[in-house]
Amino acid sequence: MNERIIKVFGVRAKKAEEALEAELEAELEAELEAELEAELEAEQEAELEAEQEAEQEAEQEAEQEAEQEAEQEAEQEAEQEAEQEAEQEAEQEAEQEAEQEAEQEAEQEAEQEAEPTRNPLDDPPTLDLLHLLATKVDEFRILGYGHVTRDDLWQYFRSLKKRRPTHLHELVNAILSLQPQAYMNYTLQSIYREQKSLADTLVESDYTNTNKRDTIV
Repeated sequence: MNERIIKVFGVRAKKAEEALEAELEAELEAELEAELEAELEAEQEAELEAEQEAEQEAEQEAEQEAEQEAEQEAEQEAEQEAEQEAEQEAEQEAEQEAEQEAEQEAEQEAEQEAEPTRNPLDDPPTLDLLHLLATKVDEFRILGYGHVTRDDLWQYFRSLKKRRPTHLHELVNAILSLQPQAYMNYTLQSIYREQKSLADTLVESDYTNTNKRDTIV
């Protein structure tokens, strides 16, 4: 009987142990599952937070890029507008200057046409003309005509008849293009005319004196 009781208690004790072990295992499993679920939830939350942060950063970067692009476009448009305005102003100023110059030239031409043109040879030579004549005198001296002076050259141009310059630019061109041969021809002709005039004067004087003597006789 005692053995039986002991067996019964032994069986019950074993069952109780098994029940306790089962409960412990169940609790452990539940705790593990809870921990795993908590870890999964934490990981999911962390992933969601990371995704949200990444999205926010991407949105902020996109906004910043869009703002920078908009600012750059605005700056470029402003620069282009400023350049266009500057070009337009420069063109307008150039047109105005050209118009003013054209008007001034037209006025000067009208004044010149209205005023009678005066031959520069009718007045004493200006400083510019004297300098130009001195340059031509130096040129003649180099070519072996050292006796020619500025006054000689000025008198030469004043004595011209058919090809006498009538405007300042014509006189300047004539001085620059004058060759020694042309001047020497003029000199020889002048000497010939003077000698002829002197001879005619002497002949006329002799004729007059002869007539006077005949009259007295």
